[in-house]
Amino acid sequence: MKQLLGAGAALLIAGVLLGACGSRGDMSGNNPQVDKAAAKETATNAASSDTKGAADTKEPSVAQEKCESFYPHGGGASAADIVVDDEGPTVILAAEDGMRTEYGLSGAAMNASVEALMKLKACGVDLNTPDAQGETALLLAVGSKAYASDSQEATKYDVVVDYLLEQKVNVNAKSKAGQTAYTVAYVNQDQRNVERLEPYATSEERATAKLYTELGNLTLKEVKRLVEQDHADVNAGFGQHEFPSFFAAVELGRTDVAAYLIQHGADLSLRPGDEGGISVLHYAVSFGNLPLTKLLLEGNYGFDVNEADGLGCPLLSRAVSQSDYEMVSYLIGQGAEVNVTYSDFGEELTILQNVDEENPDGLKIKQLLIEHGAE
Repeated sequence: MKQLLGAGAALLIAGVLLGACGSRGDMSGNNPQVDKAAAKETATNAASSDTKGAADTKEPSVAQEKCESFYPHGGGASAADIVVDDEGPTVILAAEDGMRTEYGLSGAAMNASVEALMKLKACGVDLNTPDAQGETALLLAVGSKAYASDSQEATKYDVVVDYLLEQKVNVNAKSKAGQTAYTVAYVNQDQRNVERLEPYATSEERATAKLYTELGNLTLKEVKRLVEQDHADVNAGFGQHEFPSFFAAVELGRTDVAAYLIQHGADLSLRPGDEGGISVLHYAVSFGNLPLTKLLLEGNYGFDVNEADGLGCPLLSRAVSQSDYEMVSYLIGQGAEVNVTYSDFGEELTILQNVDEENPDGLKIKQLLIEHGAE
């Protein structure tokens, strides 16, 4: 998933391998949504008497009485169709092989189970209820479709989308990352659901999706129109690591666009990615974008040349590992400490140890570091 941009194409950030200080890896920063296996593992659990029914028996609430079968606290789940506890109702469905699986609202959407959604609705569940990431069932169904193993499985997600639209759910609900069902469908190149959701999409959603997916081909004037007139959300993040548009601009080498977005609403406190995340400054250094690095460090943006990323990797280590002599020289000139130690995959390293001596620029960097007191 390295293809970047084009009209209607999904932007796929190559990203920074956060497990190694300073290196850019093959990990895609913006796979369409979360990892499917992990999602299913989280969303579905085998039902057993250990998972529900540990508390004292209570009288059912009005909402619980709507369930086709009410399962009170205090018993086993071996024969239940609906389990109701303090966290609300979940549905237990039996597969053809007899295995019984428990679904909450998010799990039902992520696993394309209309049957579970219908039972949950009958039990009084609000289909607009978001999960911890602010993602609704509709958004999860649209996003999870990207991981369908074949067209038959993909169709099941389309059926879920149609069902939820029939139930008049909130189509424009935003996740904490700023995603909506429409923008996710657009980014994932899911033309079927783009067309299905288009009548509900706001001008802001359309602008946000266009800004993110077509950034490589947009002129600065077009970007300005999307942001200033159509109110594109420059902080909306997409993919596995939820990188926003201004991170995409960094990777694409669009310094003009990145600088504009940074000055027009970009939330520079965002740290997308795993393991504590990465700042846009670290991202700029990792991609050797010296003009943007200068803008971020010399402007009044609150960045520190000695800041570390979520894994504790210092900014200078990223430039050194890339054998970027010009960047290293600039960072040292801005006061970067040359003798800090940090942990990389559990190994304690110094900046000097990160030098690639097989690279001619690496040898120049080594000499520069030593001249500034590196040991």
